[in-house]
Amino acid sequence: MERHLGRKVGIFSNGDRFTQRLGAYLEEQQLAEFLFFSLDPVPEGFFLGAEGLYLAGVDLTQLDMVFVRGFFYQNPVLPNSGVDVDFAAWHLDYVVEQNRFSVFYSLLAELRRRGVRVVNDSVDFLDRFCLFDLLESVRDRGFLVPQLVCTNDARGVEGGVWRPVTGRSAWHRFGQQQRHELVHPNREPVLLAQIQPGALGLVYLLGGRPWLCLEVWPPQLEPDRERLERFRSLACGPLVETFGRLAGQFGLDWACVTVVFNQEGAWIYDLDLDPDLTFLPEVAQNFLVAPLARFLGGCLEEESPKEPLWEGFLERSGLFYSGQLWMGFELERGKWSR
Repeated sequence: MERHLGRKVGIFSNGDRFTQRLGAYLEEQQLAEFLFFSLDPVPEGFFLGAEGLYLAGVDLTQLDMVFVRGFFYQNPVLPNSGVDVDFAAWHLDYVVEQNRFSVFYSLLAELRRRGVRVVNDSVDFLDRFCLFDLLESVRDRGFLVPQLVCTNDARGVEGGVWRPVTGRSAWHRFGQQQRHELVHPNREPVLLAQIQPGALGLVYLLGGRPWLCLEVWPPQLEPDRERLERFRSLACGPLVETFGRLAGQFGLDWACVTVVFNQEGAWIYDLDLDPDLTFLPEVAQNFLVAPLARFLGGCLEEESPKEPLWEGFLERSGLFYSGQLWMGFELERGKWSR
C-alpha cells in the first residue's frame, strides 16, 4: 500500500470515538498527516481572505482533503431541541449557536470553492436536509423510491411508515394512534412512505461504490419490543452497478443508504450523509475505518468486497425498545392536550 507522507487531511468533528479511531489509523499507517478541528467551540484564529483561509493558525487551503462529521443544519428560526430549552423565550446562546453554524458553513463552502475536496460539507447537508425533496430527486434519476406523502392533513392518510420531513430520524410504523397524534394542521407536516415487502437493508457507500451491505433482522426473542437487533452481511457485488450510479449522480463519497430489498430491486428510503456506526457490530465498525482512512489518504485502490464480511447473524451493540416510542407518544399527548 502506497504511503502519502506529504498528504494532509483535516477532520472536523466533536471528537467522537469514530473520528478518533479514524485519525489514529491515518497516522499509524502513515497515510497522511492528521489535523483535528473542533466544531464546538470555534477554534481561535479564524481568518478568511484572498491570501488564505486560516483556522487555529493552519491554512486550510493547503489540505488535500477535509472530512466533516457531526455538522448538522442549523435552522435559522427554531433552536435545536434540548431538555433545557424554553421555546417561549429567545435565548442569547441560540444566537451564539447560529453564529457558530454560520462560521463553519462559510468556511466549508469556501474550501470547496477553492478546490479542496470536502467529504460531507455544509452545502451537501443544506441541499439534502429535506428528505422529501431528496428522495423525489432520487426517483427522478430512475431509482426505486416508495410512494411518498408529505402532509399535515389526516384526511385520506393511510398506514405505512412515517418520519419527520427534515433532519435525521428512523422510520416508524404509522397506525391509527400515530394518525391521531401526529397529523394535524397546527403541527409540522410528516413524511409518509408506502411499505414495500422485502428485507430491510443498509448499504454503506465509500469512494463512489458500495463497501458494506447489511440485511437487518428483528431478534429471535420478543420481536414486539426489541427492534433491529441482528445483522447479516451481504455480498456487495450485485449492488455495485446500482449504488455506484447513485453515488456518482449525487456525489456521495461517504454515506449510508436505507433500502428494502425485494425481487424488483432495492427501494431507497433514506440517504444519510453522516452515518452513525455506533449501533453496528464491532467487526463492522472496524471494517469501515480502514478503507475510509485509505480513501482520505488517497490510496483506496481496491474494488468493493465481493464476499460477505461474516457468516450468519451478529447482534447490534445496543438494544432499541419500542416501548420508548409509546412513552414519547404519551408525552406528546399530554403536551398538546393542555
